[in-house]
Amino acid sequence: MKRSLRIVLLIVGSVGDLYPILALGQGLQERGHIVTIATQSIFQRNVRELGLNFAPLSGNHQAFLQSEAGERFILGKYGLFESFKPFKDELAQHLEEAWNICQDAEAVGFAGISYWPISIIEKLEIPCFFLPLFPINPTRQFPWLGFDRVDRKPGFIKGLINLLGYYLIEFVIWQRYQGVINTFRKESLKLPPVPWLGYRFYPPLRKKMQGIPLLYRFSPQLLTAASDWAACPPTYMPGFFFLANQRAYVPPSALTEFINAGPPPIYIGFGSMVSLDPEGLTQIIIKVVECLGKRAVLLSGWAGLGQQALPNSIFLIDNVPHDWLFPQMSVVVHHGGSGTMAAAMKAGIPQVTVPFFFDQPPLGQRLAALGVSPEPIPYSKLSVEALAKQIAIAATDLDMRNRAKAIAQHIRAENGVQNAIDILSKYFSKPSSPV
Repeated sequence: MKRSLRIVLLIVGSVGDLYPILALGQGLQERGHIVTIATQSIFQRNVRELGLNFAPLSGNHQAFLQSEAGERFILGKYGLFESFKPFKDELAQHLEEAWNICQDAEAVGFAGISYWPISIIEKLEIPCFFLPLFPINPTRQFPWLGFDRVDRKPGFIKGLINLLGYYLIEFVIWQRYQGVINTFRKESLKLPPVPWLGYRFYPPLRKKMQGIPLLYRFSPQLLTAASDWAACPPTYMPGFFFLANQRAYVPPSALTEFINAGPPPIYIGFGSMVSLDPEGLTQIIIKVVECLGKRAVLLSGWAGLGQQALPNSIFLIDNVPHDWLFPQMSVVVHHGGSGTMAAAMKAGIPQVTVPFFFDQPPLGQRLAALGVSPEPIPYSKLSVEALAKQIAIAATDLDMRNRAKAIAQHIRAENGVQNAIDILSKYFSKPSSPV
């Protein structure tokens, strides 16, 4: 019988960032492991409802995004060297909290792109794995956060620029955080500081990083592995992580009646994104629905949409499971968040994306390249005309709908959570694992 492990999964982010990690935790627990989700307290109920252990991390992602600094971050008003500044103050607390949480752990999984857990793993000398949201392995085939522009055979100059971009971003992130991390290393972990140039110039961490597996939590249907990804670190694409064995959802009768009262409605929701003008954004949505002569299910979300009077053609919801709702929709309009995108791809529904920032624009472009969505509309350029046009395309393009259904069949046949656990089990079972 395989030994059960005490596993900690560290995650800081939005609801869409959290749920794939909960799905993995759920699967690990079903395999007999003891799983603790370390995340912010606003998600304690989400974690405990699935029977997983919860450990609190400080901060409130929702409150941050709804603050002035959060609005600046979402709207891209920070420059490259400032973009990580909002999280610097919080990092020192997260390091101490994570260190305390991981004291009794026998394996740790981290969902993010930063350096903050590496020192903890170096000190504990236990198996570690990363769960990146988007590609972080250096490659010549597409730039960092540019996986919508895959070129399998780029020219030498283009390929070199792509490759060097990853190291530049890595260097920028390290310069932003190195003071906090090195202070933590010296004072709490009693480890020597990492050099100014980063972990690649510090042999203990460089060796450690080469053995840490990366499990991208998305489907090969979205993006296939780059052919020049090195064997170190070992990299896998097990598939999307979806929750299983959820408590049966009982929808409000009014929602069921609305859906069944006519042709499948449109879903419109921007998840954890916030808006400087939620009333104005709601008015755009109202006008689009009226212009198209459609009905829509509108998610209030963290932006607080739909707080004014709505026409009978729009039904406002606060929270509904995507796997229940999306198969009953005709089009899914969203912000390009990975969780919403994955659920829509699994449902086989055409999508329209209105990306705000970070990985959302390339995800929107990637969906368009796959033929399951028209071109994305950047949030800064959103208008009634633009949104109505793209929804009309998604609703009427039969090739797009058929392509979405075909991809959905492949995604439903995958089992990303179980594939990931099978991969991780090999690392867990190594008596002298290098990770």
